[in-house]
Amino acid sequence: MNAVTRHPVRSTASWILVVLATLLVPLSVVVSWTAVRLVDESSFVDTFAPIAGDEDVQAALIDAGANAVESSVDIDGLTDSALDQLSGLGLPSSVDGAIKLLRGTAADGVRAIVERTITDFVHSDAFPGIFETALRLSHRTLVATADGVAFDGALRVGENATLDLEVGPMIAQVRQRLIDQGYGFAEAIPDVDASITLVQSDVLPAVATAYKITTAAGWWLPLGALALFVLSVLIAPRRARAVVRAGIGLVIGAGLVLVALAVGDSLAGSIQGDDGVTAAAVSAIFTQIVSAVRTTSWVLLVLGVIAAVAGWASGRRRSAPEIAQDPTPTR
Repeated sequence: MNAVTRHPVRSTASWILVVLATLLVPLSVVVSWTAVRLVDESSFVDTFAPIAGDEDVQAALIDAGANAVESSVDIDGLTDSALDQLSGLGLPSSVDGAIKLLRGTAADGVRAIVERTITDFVHSDAFPGIFETALRLSHRTLVATADGVAFDGALRVGENATLDLEVGPMIAQVRQRLIDQGYGFAEAIPDVDASITLVQSDVLPAVATAYKITTAAGWWLPLGALALFVLSVLIAPRRARAVVRAGIGLVIGAGLVLVALAVGDSLAGSIQGDDGVTAAAVSAIFTQIVSAVRTTSWVLLVLGVIAAVAGWASGRRRSAPEIAQDPTPTR
């Protein structure tokens, strides 16, 4: 009679515990990431700040800023009004004719000035610092959103399960730069309430749920999953085999997270927002956000493989003496 037959209850309980622990691994990874990257403000800033330096994201910001100014200011009307005033000064007909030819060119020139100023601002050394300051305010936005409280910041969760980056604060900085450079038309740029969608997905409510779970459970969930793995080994009739099961369970749990991230990468690379955010920008943002999750999952997967191999090797060593001492004659 083998050990499993002698202790069926312990064997069944061990299997149940390892299955429960395996199911808890993906949730534990998400909760631990949330605890480190979302709950703590400094870690949140460290996670999202590098996005400001990504070329695809910068290009999306520049386009969104130029479009926001274009939709808020009648550039053609402003330039036409200024040229009409010049025409009313009684200038020679040749000069008046030249002014008429300048109407379209003048408007394009103003647009070029606006776009160049936005580009210089986004590429400036000051922009990352400004972006980090905005992220600190955004952290309070997301925390307040998860708690059901309204709060304004550079990042906000939209009504349609979107994560939006506010463009208005950037336009305010650009407007002041234009005014300082002597471009009077910039005074006509109003406060802009515009944003670009960084992520549009049904998983955002799940992030809010994960945040609430984290604040309630803290590190108890990952520790609970670890405790279940350990307990499944301790109560097992054959601990070497239980170690193998625990290792395989850890591999499966971590593998599920990596598969989910791979699917997310594929989807992010094929998404292009309606407001002009390119698929490359979306992919860069997604990659930056989940980098820590991916690293943690790979570490757990490797640890699972090591545990499974170690358990298998230990079982082989223990079974060898038993076979050698078996008095049963062979036929």
